[in-house]
Amino acid sequence: MRVDGKLREDITAAVRQIEAGSAAQVVVTVVPRSAAHWDVALAVALGAVALVQAAAAAWFDATSASQVALDSLLLALLAVGAVRGLHPLLRVLLPAPVAARRVEHGAESAFCRQGIFRTRRRTGVLVYLSLLERRAVILPDDGVAHALPPEALATLRAQAESLFRATDPRRALLDLLELLRRACARHLPRQADDVNELPDAPVTS
Repeated sequence: MRVDGKLREDITAAVRQIEAGSAAQVVVTVVPRSAAHWDVALAVALGAVALVQAAAAAWFDATSASQVALDSLLLALLAVGAVRGLHPLLRVLLPAPVAARRVEHGAESAFCRQGIFRTRRRTGVLVYLSLLERRAVILPDDGVAHALPPEALATLRAQAESLFRATDPRRALLDLLELLRRACARHLPRQADDVNELPDAPVTS
């Protein structure tokens, strides 16, 4: 999913609709990845080295140690390059619980870094999408979490979790924002002195 001009406009309009009818302050953040995942690349590299050395020991016992070392290094570099360069491959190799945890950490970091916790009534909401891991997280501040019923929060989180499994993730994102708009309009009404404290346009990096 790419945040092109059309999607940027649609997100901005959806955020403004949420904020026009409720006290929520929403930021949509889209990042290429939530972590470098070097551990996955290094694990594959070590596996490649072990494969070369096992093959040399089993079938090429006349090969010099220096040649085995060189071949191991080259294959390790190729493995790291493949894992780092091919996102679908990295996604397959990355354990789902690890991906989920790292995306959650990325969302928490963005929540703090972007100052979403600084709104006057603690009504900030981060909608965080990480493209490589194909995961989305919705992270409400305390004012929103306390105002919305548990079942409404559970529905929003379930919608976020399923976003990248949808046939059209772009449409699913806008549907999530509409669901958030309805929940906030009902349970977190706009106050007369509310001001726009956070950017309406999506944050991309």
